[in-house]
Amino acid sequence: MHAGGEYWVEADNGNVSVSVSLFFECKSEVQYFRLPPNGDRIERANDTGTTYYLYDREDVIAILNETGAPVKEFLHGIGIDEPVAMKIGANIYYYAQDGLGSTVALINAADGNVVAAYRYDAWGTLQNYTGTIATKNPYLFTGREYDWQTGIYYYRARSYDANLGRFLQRDPNGMVDGTNMYVYVGNDPMNRVDPSGKGCGWNWGCINCMFWCGLASVVGIGIIGGILAAAVGGGVLGAITAGIVALMLAPTLYLACCNKCGAIPSIPGGVLPIISAALALTCAVVGTISIIARLVCIVSVGVFFSLIRILLGI
Repeated sequence: MHAGGEYWVEADNGNVSVSVSLFFECKSEVQYFRLPPNGDRIERANDTGTTYYLYDREDVIAILNETGAPVKEFLHGIGIDEPVAMKIGANIYYYAQDGLGSTVALINAADGNVVAAYRYDAWGTLQNYTGTIATKNPYLFTGREYDWQTGIYYYRARSYDANLGRFLQRDPNGMVDGTNMYVYVGNDPMNRVDPSGKGCGWNWGCINCMFWCGLASVVGIGIIGGILAAAVGGGVLGAITAGIVALMLAPTLYLACCNKCGAIPSIPGGVLPIISAALALTCAVVGTISIIARLVCIVSVGVFFSLIRILLGI
């Protein structure tokens, strides 16, 4: 590329075979950011002025202008990257998020109408957005801050380009997520998030899924109680039967719960059916042990009474 937008296409041997002129217009803009040692972005300056960020731990709770007056204020949930509401002037808007934590809509608190909507591809590139205040919202893909001027996401320790599907800086922790230190969430953006930019983890949708699956496991434990009762009363057959019920019920609850919270099971087939199968086998073993224990008990009682009879001379 030559200054002024002219470039050359060269042949394999290095000789110029074609000369083409390309003319384009490019907006030149410089952004300055000030960050303390912890990596929080506390100040931003560009041609339009200076903006300051006020934090509550990891999340921004207010964006201030040069005079210190709030331009936008935010309310967050108890977890990281869980924006609940945004206040601009006298107007309040609620966030609607998907299982990954990405903002899909803004709802006007005054009348309940959707005033902005967003659509993304798997990597977070904005496919479409609607609404007059859509660009006033900084929290988009996975609940992270999006720079509408540069098209870059701010993931605290690093910046992320959704068009590339890669971080723009190396992982500050080195190769904790693999040898490629620019890779985003291990190339698994549908199931993982990286709110700190230092290491990926499961998305909140999957965590919710794990919660509901944990609830399903509690139900399964109730079944196991029945299994143990069956083992004592009905031996191996009762234990295996109830174990099979757990085996069939657990994966059904697992998939139903994942569909409910919008998460996708991260391991093909899920791990709960495997656990259920193990429980079924365990219960069968318990049933077998219970039979052996009952036989030992009967023999022991018989020996005890035999000794009594001998001692009493009966």
